[in-house]
Amino acid sequence: MSLFSRLLKTVGMGGDASSAPTRTDLTLADLMPGDMLDHDLATWQVVAVNRYDFKDFQTREWQLDSTAGTRWLELEEDDEPYWSLSQTIPFASLGKPQCDRIRASIRDTGDPPDSLEREGRRFHLEDMAGGHFYKDGIASPKPFLQWHYVREDGEQFLTIEQWAEDEFEASVGHQVQPWQFTNLLPGATR
Repeated sequence: MSLFSRLLKTVGMGGDASSAPTRTDLTLADLMPGDMLDHDLATWQVVAVNRYDFKDFQTREWQLDSTAGTRWLELEEDDEPYWSLSQTIPFASLGKPQCDRIRASIRDTGDPPDSLEREGRRFHLEDMAGGHFYKDGIASPKPFLQWHYVREDGEQFLTIEQWAEDEFEASVGHQVQPWQFTNLLPGATR
């Protein structure tokens, strides 16, 4: 087989029906490590697919890396699929007084404050959950607690996760639609 024929087969333009998915066959929910996609004027590579197992539901999360940093694409399937895109921020970026207040509230009551501020905007606690995190499909889960805050205008969310007694992570994000991601390409391992 010539080099050109192998290339066509790799991108799904040649060969039999069992060959790798074509660009048009690949959806966000099908993404696997090594796959590529474009979003917000950057090309991203999927480096991991994680799973969060809550009591009543599961979510999937794709770690996307590019020169612009790392983002987390998450799919929660309820009545309809809900896609969100977030990025990790330093927990300390919420400010020492607020971080201390979060820790004290969780330690004293088991729950964080009902509202938080970030960059002069107020976020209100929308829901909380506990679950297990499965990194890149690994069978050994890690327990965590999660608090989900939504900005007053509903345009952005802030999530606080507790992984150990005094180990907290924060992330900010927003809802996205699948059409905002283009040029989904299978990785070399497909």
